[in-house]
Amino acid sequence: MKYLLKNPGLVCNDTDDTSCFLACTQMVMRAKNGGSVLSFAEISEIIGRKEGEYSWEYAMLGWLADHGFRVRFISTFDLTKFTENAHDYMHAYFGKEAAEDQISHSNMDVAVAGANAFLAGQDKVIETRVPEREDIEQLIQEGYYLIPYLNQRILQADPGYVAHTVVVYGYSERGVMMHNPGSPAVEAAEIAWDLFIKSWSSPSENARILMAVKPSEAIY
Repeated sequence: MKYLLKNPGLVCNDTDDTSCFLACTQMVMRAKNGGSVLSFAEISEIIGRKEGEYSWEYAMLGWLADHGFRVRFISTFDLTKFTENAHDYMHAYFGKEAAEDQISHSNMDVAVAGANAFLAGQDKVIETRVPEREDIEQLIQEGYYLIPYLNQRILQADPGYVAHTVVVYGYSERGVMMHNPGSPAVEAAEIAWDLFIKSWSSPSENARILMAVKPSEAIY
């Protein structure tokens, strides 16, 4: 069985390799018929991102939920606890290596403000639980484009941890179909389920994060 949504096309990461979420945002925005697509600069303004920093998605998810998209966020990552004490919660949740990678490349005050904006968003559902493979299949069938957090190093068969996002727009019995903004950028890659799940479950299964976005109106 193979299930594919409308292909949004690949958008590549910037040369600094810190704009994967911006690229993923443009890809899911392309799925809205007749809708405009924000530039990297406009997305950066919404999320308060500076050059060379990692992109925290929450403010953008809140913006999408208020501008014609339905947004679902499934993760054991508790946004309320994060807004109360970001640094301590990051270490408790991700562990030292992964937490420090993200904190050292981020403005945590901006990240917290973005989380508060998402919590106040309109057309959203937030589920505090571990997302599963079944969620990926069900959400795609419902028309959602998925943006999971992956460990880029696992995809490249390298040691360590680098937070990374891709856009998943289909699946089969073999694996998921996705655009990887890079680098290196890879268009329409089919990644085997076991490799995808391993990368998605790093640093632990409980740390999986799944964002799902679809236009409010039908796209077919």
